Amino acid sequence: MARKREMKASGWSDRGEQWKAAPENLRGLIDSYNAAPKEARTAILDRILSDSSRREQVRGLMAEQRENYRENDRGYSR
Repeated sequence: MARKREMKASGWSDRGEQWKAAPENLRGLIDSYNAAPKEARTAILDRILSDSSRREQVRGLMAEQRENYRENDRGYSR
């Protein structure tokens, strides 16, 4: 998601439906990650993955984003 946001991939720009579907906490995490120097990103991911509660929190936010996007989908996908 962070990569898509960084590249302004379809749906991930400020006005994109994927981005709008993301919970505020997830948006903050993604933008903070993308603002970090590329050298620090591996350490950020390691910190998230090594802490089970943080990992589950991020997983939940990602699931919420997917669900929100599906609910807002206008029938263009299956």
